[in-house]
Amino acid sequence: MEISDVLVARLRALPKRIANQKARTSNKEKHQERNYEVSGVGESFSIYMRQSTLVPNGFSCGSLWLAADGTKTTLARYNGSDHPHRNHIEGTRADH
Repeated sequence: MEISDVLVARLRALPKRIANQKARTSNKEKHQERNYEVSGVGESFSIYMRQSTLVPNGFSCGSLWLAADGTKTTLARYNGSDHPHRNHIEGTRADH
């Protein structure tokens, strides 16, 4: 499936509703994570929040589109300033 900027903009603009508002935080090896199941006009999404247990500025949060064929596509991602992050699709790097 080809993902265009137009499709990403349409998916991001869809009204969405969180299905599991009381999602619990789970402890992973080096971070805590909370995942929300989200629905929006015939589409499924996931919103995630991760917080490092080692570095105060180490976090990420974002939204994923869960396509009907099982493909997961990141629609938005926001990172802390603890280390550089790459955008693999556009081939760029954000240094802090």
